[in-house]
Amino acid sequence: MGHASMAIDEKIYGLYRVLKSQNSSGTLPPQLARLPYLQEIDLTFNYLNGTIPKQWSSLNLVNISLYGNRVTGSIPKELGNITTLKRFRLGDNQFSGSIPNFIQNWKSVETV
Repeated sequence: MGHASMAIDEKIYGLYRVLKSQNSSGTLPPQLARLPYLQEIDLTFNYLNGTIPKQWSSLNLVNISLYGNRVTGSIPKELGNITTLKRFRLGDNQFSGSIPNFIQNWKSVETV
């Protein structure tokens, strides 16, 4: 289990402060989907890898920021079900594939 997963288990309420720019390593934790009131996932500027967990689509997220990591794969189509999203930042990663069509359905998104 990577450092990010351990920090999440220990610091659920301080997620935003604890994991942004902390040089955390490991994979993106699907366990965040167990936090039904979580609105922001900001893991900017870490060393996280792997793919975006499709489980995150069950949350009413307003912000997903994975900018400046080592995330791979494609953007899961399930994220298209998040109707509350306003900010979606994924730059400076190692994604493959094209930008999915479902992004045009995000009517509330202000920043991509």
